[in-house]
Amino acid sequence: MNSLIVLDAGHGGSDPGAVGENLQEKDVALDISKMLKEELEEAGVTVLMTRNEDEFINLSDRAEYANRAGADYFISIHINSFSDPQANGIETYHHPNSIKGKEVAEQVQDRMVRLLKRTDRGVKSERFAVLRKTSMPAILAEVGFISNPEEQELMKTCTFKYMAAKAIAQGLIYYIRRH
Repeated sequence: MNSLIVLDAGHGGSDPGAVGENLQEKDVALDISKMLKEELEEAGVTVLMTRNEDEFINLSDRAEYANRAGADYFISIHINSFSDPQANGIETYHHPNSIKGKEVAEQVQDRMVRLLKRTDRGVKSERFAVLRKTSMPAILAEVGFISNPEEQELMKTCTFKYMAAKAIAQGLIYYIRRH
């Protein structure tokens, strides 16, 4: 597979993202991204990461990095949060003008829901900076809610993070092989 994917572990450094009990989005996103990188590389995909450690990188720089690298796809990994602790599940975003982004998001969402056995909150379009400023198909995956006690406990396990990475990789690889 001759594709270049830029993986973006959301938040980092001074920006923890969503915060749970003894758990921060930036750490979970980085763990999943590192596992995802391994999964994709085993399938023959070339992978670059916007960050490999706990550092802050602004959103424009993340998108510009992918644009300069000539990436074929941009995948941003995040963890959701909401004021209601009952909120749960997985959702994947794409830019409203990106047909290919929507198709990638659909494949990734499908695999995550099936492998992680979590609520399907659907594929949605949004104008997030990393989706708006990238010049290739881009998605932002919200891999559960840190504000939900059950999902937060899952996020603390290597098994859940690995299965999330595996699911995202399967969706991406399925899409790439058909396009």
